Amino acid sequence: MTRTLPQPGISGHWLTLLMIIAALFATAPQAAALELSDDEQAWIARQQTITVGGERDWAPFDFVDGEGNYTGIAKAYLDILSEQTGLQIKMEIDDWDRLLTKIKAGQIDLLPAIYYSRQRERFVNFSESYSKHAEFIFVREGQKHFSSLEQLHGKRVVVVKGYTIEAFLKKNHPEITVTTEPSILRALNALLTGKADALINDIASTSHVAHTYNITGFEPTVLLEERINELRMATRKGAAPLTRIINKVFQGIDADTHRRIQKRWITLTPQKTKTPQLVLTPKEKSWLELHPIIRCTSDPSWMPYEGRDESGNFIGIFSDITELISQRLAITIDYIPSKSWDEVIRRARHKEVDFITAIPSQKRQEFLRFTSPIIVKELALLTRKSHPIISSFSSFPGNKVAMITGYGYNQEVLKKYPEHDYVYVASLKEGLYGLSSNRYDIFIANITSSLYYISKEMLNDLQVAGTLDISFAVAYGVRDDWQIFHAILEKALRSISDEERQEILNRWVRVDVVQKVDYSLLYQLGGFFVLIVLIILYWNRRMHREIKRREQVESALHKSNEEIQTILDTAQNIIIVSDSHKLLNTNQALLDFFGYPSLEDFFQEHRRVCELFIRHDDYFHLGRIDDPDLWISAISKLPETEQLVSMQGKHTIFPSVFSVHINQLDASDVFVISFTDITGIKLESKEHEYRSTHDQLTGIYNRLYLNRYLKHELQRCKQLNEPVSVILLDIDFFKQVNDTYGHSAGDEVLKELSTILNANIRASDKAARWGGEEFLVVLTGTDLEQALFLAEKLRRNIAAHLFTKPQRISCSFGVATAQKGDTMNSLIKRADRGLYQAKERGRNRVEVIGEEAGL
Repeated sequence: MTRTLPQPGISGHWLTLLMIIAALFATAPQAAALELSDDEQAWIARQQTITVGGERDWAPFDFVDGEGNYTGIAKAYLDILSEQTGLQIKMEIDDWDRLLTKIKAGQIDLLPAIYYSRQRERFVNFSESYSKHAEFIFVREGQKHFSSLEQLHGKRVVVVKGYTIEAFLKKNHPEITVTTEPSILRALNALLTGKADALINDIASTSHVAHTYNITGFEPTVLLEERINELRMATRKGAAPLTRIINKVFQGIDADTHRRIQKRWITLTPQKTKTPQLVLTPKEKSWLELHPIIRCTSDPSWMPYEGRDESGNFIGIFSDITELISQRLAITIDYIPSKSWDEVIRRARHKEVDFITAIPSQKRQEFLRFTSPIIVKELALLTRKSHPIISSFSSFPGNKVAMITGYGYNQEVLKKYPEHDYVYVASLKEGLYGLSSNRYDIFIANITSSLYYISKEMLNDLQVAGTLDISFAVAYGVRDDWQIFHAILEKALRSISDEERQEILNRWVRVDVVQKVDYSLLYQLGGFFVLIVLIILYWNRRMHREIKRREQVESALHKSNEEIQTILDTAQNIIIVSDSHKLLNTNQALLDFFGYPSLEDFFQEHRRVCELFIRHDDYFHLGRIDDPDLWISAISKLPETEQLVSMQGKHTIFPSVFSVHINQLDASDVFVISFTDITGIKLESKEHEYRSTHDQLTGIYNRLYLNRYLKHELQRCKQLNEPVSVILLDIDFFKQVNDTYGHSAGDEVLKELSTILNANIRASDKAARWGGEEFLVVLTGTDLEQALFLAEKLRRNIAAHLFTKPQRISCSFGVATAQKGDTMNSLIKRADRGLYQAKERGRNRVEVIGEEAGL
């Protein structure tokens, strides 16, 4: 039996699920005293320590976090068991299949998180349940919803290998094509990439993985009431007293404790937590004053995380995060170049630098103190495209496998997969080129950096053939004798909000989304229909040659044409049959899109579909060629990612964007062409780009964008010997605006002020919201005198403007011009001091600090 959920949108789904799971936990037992029999007490006295098998990645139930610690819901109940019985817990972490083998052999005493099945009851003793969890059908957003398992018959459903749902589906629903993946992350990937039509898994672990890896684009559609599972513990055969002890401990846990554990671990939607404020102790502030310059180095070829541009500047995700931290701490980061990762480690070991970004490891902890993770990522198995897809790394023994020397995850890979022949390379770039040159079979590296470099270096012969169930966390590693700076850096890292982190990730990860949209799945879908059309057209021709009698030919042709048209009309994308001069046939999708009742109505106004292509600089249109009859040939010659057109539908407000896939029929002049709507992908790409560079409230540039822009301009102006200036301004008494008129009025003031700034600066200047009610303007090719003139102009215009509420506001300004040896931080710091002086001298004025004041 199934229960269909309401369809109000994603938030409605997750709210409903939260209510369901809360109801499941409402039946938790009330507190009871722990009373053990003599036999049970004697068993504890004999054993003292039990070996518990923990999973690596069944979050939030039973998993290892990014810092290598075993944690989760099961761990919370194990802690209660240990506390109440005195039993010591010895953890043994392994894959689920291996843990089952070990408990069968009596090598471990307890599995802390397991679902009941009759098959498992043959080799374990099950405890009472301590938590209930529902399984759901998940689909991609916008996909057809399934309201029952019966509706999945004939569909592809992905599940996690070894989970009880696999056997359940194969036994009770053999009509479903069941595929398995080794982890929830891989199963979600199969769903989102179209390898599966649906995913079935419990809601808690699925949402936890989605939250951890910031995965969106899927949603739950139906609760499977026949699949509400009870989480239990299981002991080896021969440890029946332990099962009874566990049951008694569970019976003694009160309902409030159950709910606290649930609330701690089950997060169905990403929680918007309050970002901790950066508050330093007097001792920490004094330490920073004594250490205004902190030295750092980075891996030169680990993009998009960290690397160097052509000018030698430190760039990447970690660069942006570090820059943000340096501004909040008001310190200067001195980046010392390193030629390789080995040199980074050598510099850190000999304290030639003060901190680095690295994967924590026991060996590195001998000379570094690590912060909490900056980011957590998974490892990819990279191969040449001729290599088969790797569903399990262990199933391909004897390969020559390359890894980057010195990386923290190497030892875990060697320990878990010893059956391969491993070699080492100095960098990611060397590893990719070596793989492309056939020097080894597989290259292990993190998936984001690998895709970045494959795209950048155009290594089109490489692929991600699989992933390892090993994730790694990257953190700041601080020299071990700087304990106070470690505490400061930890506070600064925690002060970065989720929104700020996401803006940084969007800036760098968008390379794969914006510049290189993956159309392979879309082409496969379009190609599927095209292939069928080609086969039937070929059969049509063969029938025409072979059937002699006219009546038989006409009958067969009529039937074949009906079959072709049926197939064409079932496709959601537009499919046409055309030569260079005119449209020969089409499916219903084209007629529906343009609003024509029939093909005859279309022909009354047009001969070719290319006549409807809209002129746009980003997409192909007839204005690009002299002869319209060459439109098919012209599109075919374009790179695959540029085979795009834009067309306006009758029922759409804005034009749609289509990818074009062309197949020629034999050696004829006839082509089967499919148009796949990718408007959503293009809009999402542009939205990602806009969000990563603009302030969401005011619409002007944000701080992260201006950071990078100013850094680039300082470098450029230095090379060209041109001046560059900045204006830092702050709204006077802005807190009173919020307190008197409300925050919505304050937001309107910020928006109106942003409009004034953009209206009064040159096209070459950039203005950004710097934070709160602070704004920064970067003026390229502008000396101090010109910058002061513009600042005074802005001050007068703002003071004269009639705002909505209140009608009058003023701003204070600090101005600075780059001097020899200036960094971005020192330049902005001088402007900030000028702004502070303007506030001290009465507000609504422009000030300059230092040597500049005398100019």
